[in-house]
Amino acid sequence: MAETPMCSKLLTFLRVLLALLASNADNEHCFTIVRKIDTGERSHLHHSTVGCLLYLKLNVDDKCHDFKPLDELLKFNKSAVQLYSEEHGSLFLGY
Repeated sequence: MAETPMCSKLLTFLRVLLALLASNADNEHCFTIVRKIDTGERSHLHHSTVGCLLYLKLNVDDKCHDFKPLDELLKFNKSAVQLYSEEHGSLFLGY
């Protein structure tokens, strides 16, 4: 049985209709996470930073207290203030 143009359009419409999500719970979940990331105190975050934080929140299952740094990172056992002071000369000489 050959498809008529009307049947073809109807078939396409039904495929599109079946592809639609039944709910928007996933979208609402993302918006909730973004609201938690982009608070009043952090309202000046760049959109790429918010996007990266959202990506991490949605895709990384590890908890931060379970984080084990790589040995290569542990060899740099200096604080950010010490590294900055060494590179730029600073008033933070006591560190």
